[in-house]
Amino acid sequence: MRRGFVRQLILWVWTLGLHGAAGPLPGPGFLQAVDLKHLPGGGYSALHMAPDGLHAVTMSDKGFFLRLAITRDKGRIVKVTSGRTQPLLDADGKPLRPGQNDTEGLAVAPDGRAWVSTEGTARVMAYPQLGAAAVRMPRPKEFAIYPPNTAFESIARAPDGGLWLIPEYPVGPGDFPVYLWSGTAWERRYTLPRDGDWRISDAAFDDKGRLYILERFFAGPAGFASRIRRFDIADGPVNDTILLTTPLGLHDNLEGLSLWRQDAALIASMISDDNFLKVFREELVEYRLPD
Repeated sequence: MRRGFVRQLILWVWTLGLHGAAGPLPGPGFLQAVDLKHLPGGGYSALHMAPDGLHAVTMSDKGFFLRLAITRDKGRIVKVTSGRTQPLLDADGKPLRPGQNDTEGLAVAPDGRAWVSTEGTARVMAYPQLGAAAVRMPRPKEFAIYPPNTAFESIARAPDGGLWLIPEYPVGPGDFPVYLWSGTAWERRYTLPRDGDWRISDAAFDDKGRLYILERFFAGPAGFASRIRRFDIADGPVNDTILLTTPLGLHDNLEGLSLWRQDAALIASMISDDNFLKVFREELVEYRLPD
């Protein structure tokens, strides 16, 4: 059979599995899910929400980013607009080339500095600001052990300025390794407990210095489930607590996580990756998390 026909058949079976029965209901803390299919580009896999909840940056896994303006009414999103997509640049000031542009993780400092982690080649690029040329960061030999599609989905900046780097899935039977930036090198410092086939798709810190990881579970035509785990930080991540688990098929592939406060409430904003296919949703999803 022709590849195009096979691809359409797979998508039809997928759609049947997602929509053939009544949809699952959101759990506690759900606020809203806003369609983003009108935005240019696609494949958005990282998110940074400004503290006011009215501005954001999202990043595609094809090497470009997009700035968002968000209109809210009593906290609820009523409109999301954007400018044009902008390419992420390499150290020579050129757009990242195919094979090097699988940009997955994004961390942004209050002064606009940014760090981007990638999967095609497991590495991190630093930016004085998004849109500028990258600054090369050392890449330890250990990073070469990660296959192209299991490397660094997550990079998070702690309130003290520390950078935490986590792969999507560990190599071998162990737990998730966590690398910290020492100022001159990436050092493997901690681990996070592994739980079956849950994979890490992003990480973020709240204003109290607690680490949150966004995980996904893929069940074929039944879709994706997502969850958020929180860790206190003492001499490493401790007190693993599951704060949120979504039913299979409720949301698509939630890949980007950002934490901010609306009044005193802790809000988790997440974005889904549509894989550049119409059958998948591109959404901005928000939940209120227990604090």
